[in-house]
Amino acid sequence: MNKIKYKTSIGIKVLSYVGFLAIFCFVLFFVLTGIQETRTTSDAEAKRLAEDSIRRAVISAYASEGKYPASFEYIQKYYGVQIDSHRFFVHYSIFASNIMPNFAVMPID
Repeated sequence: MNKIKYKTSIGIKVLSYVGFLAIFCFVLFFVLTGIQETRTTSDAEAKRLAEDSIRRAVISAYASEGKYPASFEYIQKYYGVQIDSHRFFVHYSIFASNIMPNFAVMPID
């Protein structure tokens, strides 16, 4: 039996490698974009959850004690609010004990 060998040109091999590399880069780009989008969404959700937990604790404190907490540390100590201090900074300011305090959760970059 005669075996027929076909010669493939170097140009076709290079073209197939370039095509594979282009597809690989295309897929890698979309995977990395998806990871970044997930991270952004996760950070926004964590911030929203932190704000909601502080708000619930402040309202709960007012309902049970008749006054709003004087500091954020008080909320953490007595109402169990836990905020990741490596990811977020909490600005908490109170004007009077019968006026709801202003607070903001800000991401640390």
